Amino acid sequence: MNPESVSPPSSSAASSRAGRGLAWFALWLAVLAIAGMVWLGWQQRQTQLSDFSQGDRLQRRVDALGQQLEQLRGTGADVADKISALSQRDEGTADQVQGMDQRMRTLESAVARLSEKTLSVHDSMVLDQVEALLVTARQRAELFHDLTGALSAYRLAGEALAGLGQPQLEGVRTLLLQEESELVKSQPQAMQEALTSLAELRRVIPELALKPVQAPVVTGHGVWARIWSALSHVVSIRRDVDQPGLEQDTVLVRQLAELDVVEAQAALLADDAAGYQQALQRLSHALAGQFDPAQGEVSHARASVELLLKRGNSAVAAPELGGALAALRDLRRVQTAAAPPAAGSEVPATAASATAPAPASSTGRQP
Repeated sequence: MNPESVSPPSSSAASSRAGRGLAWFALWLAVLAIAGMVWLGWQQRQTQLSDFSQGDRLQRRVDALGQQLEQLRGTGADVADKISALSQRDEGTADQVQGMDQRMRTLESAVARLSEKTLSVHDSMVLDQVEALLVTARQRAELFHDLTGALSAYRLAGEALAGLGQPQLEGVRTLLLQEESELVKSQPQAMQEALTSLAELRRVIPELALKPVQAPVVTGHGVWARIWSALSHVVSIRRDVDQPGLEQDTVLVRQLAELDVVEAQAALLADDAAGYQQALQRLSHALAGQFDPAQGEVSHARASVELLLKRGNSAVAAPELGGALAALRDLRRVQTAAAPPAAGSEVPATAASATAPAPASSTGRQP
């Protein structure tokens, strides 16, 4: 056999094996490609299904939101209707409020006018009282030397002026305070002490013991002493407390002593130095001659009277008063003249009636 004739079949077998290998490779590639396409198709299908379900959910939400929007639109329409109704009511209420405001303004103006009239009348009455107090204080100080009563009247007048709180009355109040300080300075402490001592004497005089009625004691060894000693066993002198006349005498003695104390007090307040000294001297003689000197209270009373006699009358002259009263009258006269006549017929009449008695009060009013 020829070798050349055998070599072609071996090459064809090799080429056939190579072709089968390529075919199997191509087949595997085709299978892989098909599997990849199937997998990709499945993935796309799943994605589409997921997108479809999500789209359905979104559509349902959109539908629900649309329904809510429709409800909100309906509610908004209702609210708009209510707002329009409320605006109409507000317009009516605003008209009513304006009417009430106008009425309130009218009432306020009426009350203000009434309060002005009331305050003017009240102020006039208070000023009348202040003027009467100042007149009373002046009369007490000048006529009766009652500086304590005058000081009390000035203090009441000052409190009344302070209660008004009007700036135009500050000048009157300043003068009033100055005269009040002069009244305070014009009341010495010795006068108050003298009045206190006299009041204490008047209190203790009814309790003081009178001198006992006893027989005279005769001392000695002469004939008359022996005779008196013998008679003293037969005749005795003693106070008969059962006799009405004797009781009346003791009461009269105490009443006369009290009367001397009262006269001393009156003379001290009236600035009567001579009467004050005479009353104290009568009281001193009564204490020395009618009351028991052995009692300690009698001795104390006599010492008090002697001290008062040494001090003398401690009353001083009353200060000059009337400046505040004159300033108040001038101010009221100016205010009455400056009052507008067009404000009403009642206010000038009230002011005139309040200020008319002022000149007469200085002479006709009694303390």
